[in-house]
Amino acid sequence: LMLSWEYPPVLVGGLGRHVHALSVALAAAGHEVTVVTRHADGAPLEEYADGVRIVRAAEDPVTFPLATGSLLAWTMAFNHTLTRAALRATESGGYDVIHAHDWLVAHTA
Repeated sequence: LMLSWEYPPVLVGGLGRHVHALSVALAAAGHEVTVVTRHADGAPLEEYADGVRIVRAAEDPVTFPLATGSLLAWTMAFNHTLTRAALRATESGGYDVIHAHDWLVAHTA
C-alpha cells in the first residue's frame, strides 16, 4: 500500500512521477500494488492502470485551499480523507507493507 499526495493525473513535482514509476515497476515484477492518493477532477475514485490499483481520496472539504498560508490545515484535512480512502482500500484485504511518500501523508501512515 503506497500513500502519496501526488499520483497521475496529479503531478506537482517529481514525487508523483517517482511513485508512478515505482508502482508500475513493482506491479510488473509480480507484486500487488495499491496507491492511495489525492483525487483530481475527472479521474475515477478507483481504477486499475498499468497493473496498479489506484484509490483516490476526494478533497475534504472541497473548497479548502492548498496554499502556503493554509498548508498545515490543508494537510490535516487531506489526511482525514486519505485515511478514509486507505481504510476503504483495506476492505478487500490486508497489506504487507505500507510505504508513505513525503511528510504530507504521515498522519495517515
